[in-house]
Amino acid sequence: MIAYPNLINRIKAITNRWSASETSHDRSRYVPNRPVGVKTDNTAFARATIIARARDREQNSPITQAILHALRSYGTHTGINPVPSTSSERFNERVLETWNQWCQVCDVSSRQHFYQLEAVIDTRAFVDGDIFTLLTYNDSGLPRIQLIEAHRCSSEFERNEKAYGPKEFDGVILNAQGRPVQYRFWEDDNTGLLKTTGSVVKNAEDVVHHFNPFRAGQVRGMSGLASVLDTIRDIDEIEKAEMRAVKDHSEISKVIYNESGEVEGDEIKNHFLTETRDQADQFGETSEVSDWYEDKIKGETVVMRRNKDRLELLTSNRPSPAWQGYIDHEMRKAFVGSGLSFEICWNPSEQGGATMRFIVEKDDRYLGMRQFSRIQEYQRIYSYVIGRHIDLGLLGNAPRDWYKANWKTPRKASVDIGRDNKATVESFKIAGTTLEDIHGDAGEDWKKKVHQKAREIGEAALAAKKVNEELGVEIKREEVLQLDSNIISAMANTENAKDEDSSAEKPDTKKNEKDDE
Repeated sequence: MIAYPNLINRIKAITNRWSASETSHDRSRYVPNRPVGVKTDNTAFARATIIARARDREQNSPITQAILHALRSYGTHTGINPVPSTSSERFNERVLETWNQWCQVCDVSSRQHFYQLEAVIDTRAFVDGDIFTLLTYNDSGLPRIQLIEAHRCSSEFERNEKAYGPKEFDGVILNAQGRPVQYRFWEDDNTGLLKTTGSVVKNAEDVVHHFNPFRAGQVRGMSGLASVLDTIRDIDEIEKAEMRAVKDHSEISKVIYNESGEVEGDEIKNHFLTETRDQADQFGETSEVSDWYEDKIKGETVVMRRNKDRLELLTSNRPSPAWQGYIDHEMRKAFVGSGLSFEICWNPSEQGGATMRFIVEKDDRYLGMRQFSRIQEYQRIYSYVIGRHIDLGLLGNAPRDWYKANWKTPRKASVDIGRDNKATVESFKIAGTTLEDIHGDAGEDWKKKVHQKAREIGEAALAAKKVNEELGVEIKREEVLQLDSNIISAMANTENAKDEDSSAEKPDTKKNEKDDE
């Protein structure tokens, strides 16, 4: 009796297993390799092969281009820009002016704006898996940066990660704790191919490694297209096959049917409107005649067969609705596997209302994760640029928190901007959100917006006063700003409240004088 429950537990332990770990006759045999570390999964050979295939799809696949356009349009747009936030407002102004000037000549070749390079960085980090920024300087000692693509970072030309010892993996040299301390780069020759000799090793503090890790201990990035490359290629091949079928059907638009159902020999060639035969008349004389005749009816040519043969038009239903539905299904797989939705990349017409707003919000979450990674990397570049200007004495006295900055991302995508703005106003009224939240979502600095608004109100007040003096007509600043009645009443309530607060805080001088007496 005591062994019975123990026996049941043993049976349960044997039978209650994960079904996903078992094989089934209903499915193809699926036995992957045993779990290993990311260095074994993400090998140099696998990365190089996927980079080559991803770049091929980038150049030749409109689906891949649609993904990249969405990433650039909604993720980077005109740039992820810093707003200096040190303890000194004057220093912030000097830093912002210096940064904006540097952005125009940031590249070693002084050809690209920094916010253009941000789009390049995010695109290459997605397609190739990673990209590197070398922190350097020009002949005058001013800070500059240089982008280095992923294929140029390798342990050796043959990409054998064991060639330089166990602490180097695919061009990244690690210390005992697994932290990158150096990077090995190879130069391109005049044809764009990597040189086989003469690698250059750079210290990690001079290199910013841009990539999105997805495994613990990951040293190199993997292409964001890795899981969908096969799907995108399948779609392209299916579309090419269907295109050939559509062209064949478009070329063969008419079919001739005769009584025998056969056409022999050379009659197959040039049969249409060119076939002739000898025919004898009632006097026994023969002449060459055609079995076809043409006539014009309202400008259109009508072709008829003289004998019992018939001419029929070939109607094609390709591509069929079922084929189009399957292609849409495969395209959704490709877009979702890349992290973005089918609607934001390709066709939003099938969705609307709350569903579309949910899709846009979901895509925004994904783009926000990528932007967070980029901001951490751009902060290093920002600190290098400002720090070097400080060392060169170009920014004067700097506060201790000279490196601090808030980064502003592009305006979030919106399905109904009017609806969103109305919700924002209502939330702001009940103190559910702040000006920083509102302007931050729009990719703007709230302090700048408030100062600009104050200047506009001040200019409106001066303009109204000037017009009143010149024309003798009473014009209020609210009318100059063209504010509606709700905003005017809100401003009046705010001013009244300020007046009441100031009168309440103002001391009663008469009472004080009596007390003094």
